[in-house]
Amino acid sequence: MLFIAILTHSPENCFMRPENAKAAKEATEIFENMEETAKKLGVKLIGDYANMNEHTLYFIFETDNYAAVSKVLGPPLLTYHTAKITPVIRMKEAVARL
Repeated sequence: MLFIAILTHSPENCFMRPENAKAAKEATEIFENMEETAKKLGVKLIGDYANMNEHTLYFIFETDNYAAVSKVLGPPLLTYHTAKITPVIRMKEAVARL
């Protein structure tokens, strides 16, 4: 199953701000190790994207374990962001179910 995770933060919580340097360091470590962490949890990272102007991060995961997706993103990402994690299916699969 595919999951799309959309994480948004306010400009005040942006990791680029000097006062958020500690969280930025923690987030950098998460980003650098995300594929390995995901793999250990049975999650495949399909893609990760950022829209810096809108303070929004996008992740596409493949797994049958929703809880594992939350563990991959874990703090500080889920601490500093509002997250929406939703399961999706390919359009071809949706059409086949019609």
